Amino acid sequence: MNVFAALMEGRLRSRNLIGTLALVLVAAIAMAAVVTGLESRRGSAARLDRAFMDVGAPDLVVGGGPTGVPAGLDAAASAGLVEAESRFDAAFGSFPLGDGTSVGIEVRSIDDPGTVVVGRPLLRGGRWAESSDEIVLDVGVADLVALGDTIGLEIGGDARTATVVGFATDLSACFFPSCTPLRGYTTAAGLTTLAPDGTYMRAHVRLAPDWDREMAAERLRRDGLVDAVATWDEIRADLLLQGRIFSAMLAGFGGFVLVSSLLVVANTATGSVIARRRELGVLRALGATPSHLVSITVLEHVVLGAVGVVVGWVGGSVLAPRLQLGLDQLGTEAPRFDPTVLLVAGGAVLIVVAVATSAPARAAGDVSMAASVSDAPTDRARSSRIAKLPVSPPVQLGFQIAVARPVRAALAATAIAASVAAGVAGWGVHAAVNGVVEDRAATGDPYDAVVAAPTFVESDRLVERLEAVDGVGGWYTDQSRRGELRSGGAIGSSVKVRIVGPVVSDVGLVLVDGAWPTSPGEALVGWGLLGDGGVRIGETVDIELPEGRLTVTVVGRHADLDEGGEVLLIGDETFRSLSDASPRHWRVVSDGTVERVELARRLEDAMAGLAIVQPAADPSAQLRPFRWVLGVLVALVGGVAGANLVATVVAGARERRREIGVVRSLGFGTSELCRLALSSGAALGAVGVVIGLPVGLIAARWIVSSAVDQIGLGPGVVSVPMVVPSLVAGLAGVLAAAALSLLSTRSLRSMSGSVLIREG
Repeated sequence: MNVFAALMEGRLRSRNLIGTLALVLVAAIAMAAVVTGLESRRGSAARLDRAFMDVGAPDLVVGGGPTGVPAGLDAAASAGLVEAESRFDAAFGSFPLGDGTSVGIEVRSIDDPGTVVVGRPLLRGGRWAESSDEIVLDVGVADLVALGDTIGLEIGGDARTATVVGFATDLSACFFPSCTPLRGYTTAAGLTTLAPDGTYMRAHVRLAPDWDREMAAERLRRDGLVDAVATWDEIRADLLLQGRIFSAMLAGFGGFVLVSSLLVVANTATGSVIARRRELGVLRALGATPSHLVSITVLEHVVLGAVGVVVGWVGGSVLAPRLQLGLDQLGTEAPRFDPTVLLVAGGAVLIVVAVATSAPARAAGDVSMAASVSDAPTDRARSSRIAKLPVSPPVQLGFQIAVARPVRAALAATAIAASVAAGVAGWGVHAAVNGVVEDRAATGDPYDAVVAAPTFVESDRLVERLEAVDGVGGWYTDQSRRGELRSGGAIGSSVKVRIVGPVVSDVGLVLVDGAWPTSPGEALVGWGLLGDGGVRIGETVDIELPEGRLTVTVVGRHADLDEGGEVLLIGDETFRSLSDASPRHWRVVSDGTVERVELARRLEDAMAGLAIVQPAADPSAQLRPFRWVLGVLVALVGGVAGANLVATVVAGARERRREIGVVRSLGFGTSELCRLALSSGAALGAVGVVIGLPVGLIAARWIVSSAVDQIGLGPGVVSVPMVVPSLVAGLAGVLAAAALSLLSTRSLRSMSGSVLIREG
């Protein structure tokens, strides 16, 4: 133990702490990556489930007329379905976004939020409304409106005003802007003021313990007394969608971080052994056994790694709550410093440290007294080959420093390759996600604005106004039902059934496999049903809808992100065999001459209060967290590779310090030494780029494939770009390696030749 303490003290007092700092840094980064991945993956679902229980466990969200909902719920209660419920009078209107467009808003009446048993809204700022001219708005628009502002609403075609006194959210649907309408809350008197012509009803229901949510929802739908029923499972899936995507990406990038960490630890341990070979040789001469030196070397690095583990545990625990994407309206949770994660994840990282240190430790045990007092060995054959290169002497010496220790140089180049691969993969994943979000057809919603009209508005009248708007390139109708498959490989599965028209092939969806439906009784399915769902193209399935049983033949697969791709899509003509219910939503597509916001504004002017119009969600707002997280992940891997490169160049220069001192005395100036450092780093960077580019492209495709499979999009929809990210990442890898090498040898350039020779 005294020998261990002496070695640790000597290492910490050394003038060159780059290896020690690199080891602590890489252990911290590896631990932070593991902790962040674990906590964000399990934390999102656990946090949402806690919020679900905190607000009263609303198993179902029911909507409909002011007489139908009470009748339906009373019948359900008589049948033993209902354990508890909360009912809200509500009115639908439009809320101006400040850019010339508006978005739908559902205003609910709540006099005393404390009395709400099921589905309590959560106050996120300000206070609850107390008078008829006050309103609490969805926290999703808190960056557009301030407390105390007077806002204008349009409800029932009439303009209304209210004063904003608070911001809140609830779990009746996913959050704005991912889902609309917004939610607003006022008093009963306030709702009467805003909607004097009548309201509808919204209810949150907690089921009795013996009832399954899907079974209960299906019963309510069959009764025909309510207009809409959503289960908590459906809402929860929408809220966790972004988290599912990030979990897949974090898992892929976490592998890069851990592999790079292993390489850096091995490299820094090798550099430490080389730097202290005289010290180790003296210990051998004094009687230390090889096994003793091996165990001391491993223990030394594990202790330093433990420092980094604690730092990474704290950092990862702080970062994880900020990566629970899609749940921002619930607020940012305080970090959870879980000691179990520290022990499990920390133990895994320290095992990596111990394994990576084992080979250098064995080299430490083999150091003899004779070897410890000699210069670092030089591979004469390799040096002679480098000397024949048609480059200047500084560049030749730089190349020799880079390959002075082939194993360590290979480790450094491999770590740089991992960084380059992470950059290529990160760029590819970002471009793929960007393509999915901005290409609405790939998500199953190829529209730019939506027009929603009440049942009393004649469809022909609305379509006539819609088609007269300048900038409209097309439109399609879209309605949905919940159904249960009664035959086929997915029998018993509850799925979403989309009904689009007039012609499915003209909607603008992406057909991935098979053919378009061309006659009644044909359907498309999403990957969630076709992949693991048990449905096959060419199969005939029976599906039970609230209106009756429908038999369809699956003729193809379309791209659809809704409900994880567990979607069956049919045309209007097929649905009309069961019901003549007319759609109430028209999805409008721009002709390319106007943006979505301007298109929505023109549609709203044309509707003149006949319908609610809102633009499709801004894809850039959805991409912002993707860019941030990917940037952090790539930066982590780049930091690991940078630390490894610095450790390699510094160790190589230290071994060749005497040679550098000799050439310094023979006339090498600062510019020659700069070229030496640049060539050394660039050589390692070039090797890393050659290895990293193909690895990064393969990794990007694997990560994207895994992500799209998990979210229900499936293969054949998203492509990964290759040329631009490869060129940029390759150039950046070489330049960064050269620059880091230049910075890491700055102290040598300030020394005289005699000092370098004396200390070599």
